[in-house]
Amino acid sequence: MLGGHYMEQNDLDLGSGGVLVLPDGYVTAAGKTGEMYLLQQGSLGGNAPKNYVARTAIGGCWCTESYYVGPDGGGRIVSSGGNQTIQVWLEPSLVMESQSSALNGQSGFFTSVSSSGTQNPIVWAVDRPADTNYELTLWAYDPTQGVMLGSWPAGTWPNSPSLNSNTVPVVANGQVYVASYQQLTIWGLGSSSSANPPPAPAALAHPMFKNPVQLAAGEHDVFGTITAIDGSAITVKKRDGTTISVDSTNATTAPLTVDEPVQVVGSGTETALLAKWVWRAKGLPKIWPPDR
Repeated sequence: MLGGHYMEQNDLDLGSGGVLVLPDGYVTAAGKTGEMYLLQQGSLGGNAPKNYVARTAIGGCWCTESYYVGPDGGGRIVSSGGNQTIQVWLEPSLVMESQSSALNGQSGFFTSVSSSGTQNPIVWAVDRPADTNYELTLWAYDPTQGVMLGSWPAGTWPNSPSLNSNTVPVVANGQVYVASYQQLTIWGLGSSSSANPPPAPAALAHPMFKNPVQLAAGEHDVFGTITAIDGSAITVKKRDGTTISVDSTNATTAPLTVDEPVQVVGSGTETALLAKWVWRAKGLPKIWPPDR
């Protein structure tokens, strides 16, 4: 392994890849160095050269490995890395068994595995959105054949500038759960075999975010971006391009600045509001609730 001082000076911490404890006396870890290590749980060996059972390159990893037992009874370690792939390694030699490069990994992503005992394993992964696309995608991958079985929209992650959602698909009770920005999507797994890949999962639930603000009679709830501040008078440009004058004299507000997205609640008209409160709006305009 690389020395701790060198790793610290070059932002190569091992912790970005997490640690996976395996059921047969091993532990595996990966990180920004791009190497995945297999260690013995009872004798980790310390920070010294070659004090590991096996090592392999996976690319810089902001991810966590997963594990399953294959049809032959052998353990498999699933990983991703900077080369934007799903990779399956045979334990304990860490020899690559299969891989696919279809995902937008952006230095790794998180995976889960479903199976029927040791049969019909499916690797599930949620890729990270590209800089210009905030949509998340759930992928299903057959590690025995090394092929993608399908992909489905799985919500959004619009919290720019950090797009590293680190979303982990959860498999439980015969379903796949993906949590994204203010929503939860659930799919049924369906049946699977190498000759009969699973059908597109049916979205069993996809609750959309509902604005929790309760309005009194005559009140409005408006989202937009501040274009000007003159004392307690604020000008807000709404999503449709129109502007509204906001009087914040008696409003509860956070410190506000020009070009800041805000949510305004108050009474008045479509062009002028006497604000009750003005707060920073979270996320991006595409996911703000409708104005009311």
